[in-house]
Amino acid sequence: MKNINLELADAIYDNLFDESGERGLTPEELVRWILGDYARYRQGPTMRALPIPSISPIVSETEKLMKLSGMFMKSMISQGGIKCSNCTMPLSAEDIEEGKCSKCGAEI
Repeated sequence: MKNINLELADAIYDNLFDESGERGLTPEELVRWILGDYARYRQGPTMRALPIPSISPIVSETEKLMKLSGMFMKSMISQGGIKCSNCTMPLSAEDIEEGKCSKCGAEI
């Protein structure tokens, strides 16, 4: 294994440090990964370089799922699909937020 000493501008190092932390790597591991990707890319289309996965798309996918889940719940509530287990009457959004049925007072 060969070593290369690099001198980086503070802003580049800070960005590299932050990015590596988000991926659970050390800055050195991230640099090795980036250089390895570059070397594979330069070899041509016979080998495919794997991109470094980003955490932010995962967060946005989770946000989309939560948004859809909320819309689904609102739709079920408005259609009377969620009922009290005690009196079997449909629950409203307010009932769910308060944690009890407004008809019989049973806890949800």
